[in-house]
Amino acid sequence: GYEVEIDEDQAEELNFGNVQYGSITVEKITYPEDTNPDDADGFEFTLTDEEENQIIGSGESYTYENLIAGTYDIQEIVPEGWSLGEVDCVYDDEEFGESIENGKTVYLGAGDDVTCTFYNTKYGTIAGRKFEDLNANSEDNGDSGLGGWSIYLYQWNGEGWSSFSDISTNEETGNYLFSN
Repeated sequence: GYEVEIDEDQAEELNFGNVQYGSITVEKITYPEDTNPDDADGFEFTLTDEEENQIIGSGESYTYENLIAGTYDIQEIVPEGWSLGEVDCVYDDEEFGESIENGKTVYLGAGDDVTCTFYNTKYGTIAGRKFEDLNANSEDNGDSGLGGWSIYLYQWNGEGWSSFSDISTNEETGNYLFSN
C-alpha cells in the first residue's frame, strides 16, 4: 500500500493504476516426433523486449510471463537441416496473429494468455551409388562405380510426378547424395 500525507491547504490529485499481466506460451512440435537439432538441447526462440533467447525442446513448452499489454514478435531461429512449417497462435480458442519471417506478430491484451505452436520438419537425405553390375546379381559387391551419370529425384505434386532435383554421380565412386 501507499501512505500519502497532504497538508490542509494543499490539493493533490493522485492516480493509482493496476496492470493486468499476460503471457505467451510457446509450444514446439517436430516431425519426426521428439527430435531436436543435432548437438542442441532444442530450438531457439526470441520475443520482443526479452533480453534472453529461450531454448525449447521438441514436445516441450515455455511461458513468457508477466507481459504488459502490447504487440509482440515471437520468432524461431530455424536451425540448419530443419524447415519451419506452420506457426499457430491461439487466444480464447481463436487463431490469430500476423505471419512474419519465422514466426508471428501477436497483440497481447491486458491479462491475455496466448499460445503459439511452432511445427518443424527435419530435412532428410537420400544417398546411393550407381555401379556397373558385372556379375548381374543386382547387388553392389565392390563393383566399379559409374561416374558422371545424372540421377533424378521426383516429387508427387498431387496430380503426377514432377522432377524435383537432379545431380550427377561422383566421377570416381559413382556415389550420389540428395540432402535437405
